[in-house]
Amino acid sequence: MPVPTNIEIGGFKVRLEWRLILVALVLMVVFVKLGFWQLSRAAEKRELQLALDQRLAQPPVALRELGPAAQLAYLPVTLRGSFLKGKNLLLVRQFYRGQAGVEVITPFRLARDNSLVLVSRGWSSTDAAATKLVPEGEQTLSGTLFLDTSQAFFKQPSATAASWPVTLRQLDIGLAASYYNEPLRPYVVRLSPNSPAVLQAHWPKPMVASASHRSYALQWFAMASLVLLALVIYSLRRQ
Repeated sequence: MPVPTNIEIGGFKVRLEWRLILVALVLMVVFVKLGFWQLSRAAEKRELQLALDQRLAQPPVALRELGPAAQLAYLPVTLRGSFLKGKNLLLVRQFYRGQAGVEVITPFRLARDNSLVLVSRGWSSTDAAATKLVPEGEQTLSGTLFLDTSQAFFKQPSATAASWPVTLRQLDIGLAASYYNEPLRPYVVRLSPNSPAVLQAHWPKPMVASASHRSYALQWFAMASLVLLALVIYSLRRQ
């Protein structure tokens, strides 16, 4: 077993236990590496946010021009067609400026290929008002594509001819397709504030959070510093 080495510095006796020093050095290296890893993750998130901001700022693309390999999330688009009246989906527990309401989602028949896409018209305080405010005839809309990757945790109702609008706690596009008895595009178009048929655009700006990674990095660096401080305090003995 290694014998501790004692040296004197000023008025202090330094006790060097090499096994303890080795363990402390390993811990400090691990903590520092974890801190820099968190900083690299924060940098990646900032790059993702920059790319997302650039995508949101680009001119809208016609929905018909999108290829199968296009990066769809939050892509600005335009689309032309007409709404299916009386077939609204209402997402409950939606809030705008502290007031509870619903998010109104209305199916939209595309003029080019007759396919169906769900269009989120935004927030409304009442079901009835939102249902009535559906424009007639062919419309040209603008918005951004939203891909919902969350899992459905709630039992969803079935839809019958007499049950519209359908009230949901969570949107499931696959299940919604069964309500209309035909396929749906695999995304929702969230209308821009100046688009026809929009109610109240209540969606938050998409953000890629990076602040938490910086906080974690500071915690790892602080832990490395604490290990060093503990080692120094343990090793120093006043004569």
